[in-house]
Amino acid sequence: EDVKDDFCTQKPHLSEVIHTILDQWLDVLEPIEYTFKKMEELRKQGYKLYLLSNLSKDAFNYIDMRYGLFDCVDGYVVSFKEQVAKPDLNIYTCLLERYSLKKEECVFLDDTKVNVDASNAMGLKAIHFVDEEQVEKALNAVLKGNGNG
Repeated sequence: EDVKDDFCTQKPHLSEVIHTILDQWLDVLEPIEYTFKKMEELRKQGYKLYLLSNLSKDAFNYIDMRYGLFDCVDGYVVSFKEQVAKPDLNIYTCLLERYSLKKEECVFLDDTKVNVDASNAMGLKAIHFVDEEQVEKALNAVLKGNGNG
C-alpha cells in the first residue's frame, strides 16, 4: 500500500492504472514450463536442485500455493527471508553454507546477467538463461565437464 501511495503521489494522473497494476501483479507470475520439465529431468538423473530467488513474501506465497515450486527442490534461499538479494554475494554464500554445497560442484542458472556475473565471482559455474536451446547446450556442456557456462 505504501508503494501505491508513493507512485500515486508522484503520478496522480495515473492513479487508477497504478492501482490496477499493483493489485494484479501476482497474476503475471507464471513459471516457464521448460523449467519444470528440466528440473524433473535433472532430478531423475540424480542431481539435487536448489533455488536462489529474489521473490518478495507475497510472490513467494503465491507461487508456492499455486505451483508448489518449492516442493520440487532440495532447498531454497529467498531474499525476503534473508534480507539480502542477488546479486549481493552474501545470498549465494547463504545458499552454499545452509546446504553444505561445494561451489565447484554447483551450476547456477539465472535470466539476469548481473546475477550470473555475481555467481561467477563466487567461483560457481554459471549459465545466463537466454532461451531454452541455449540453456540446453550450455547445461549439457557443463554437466559433461566441457564448459563453464
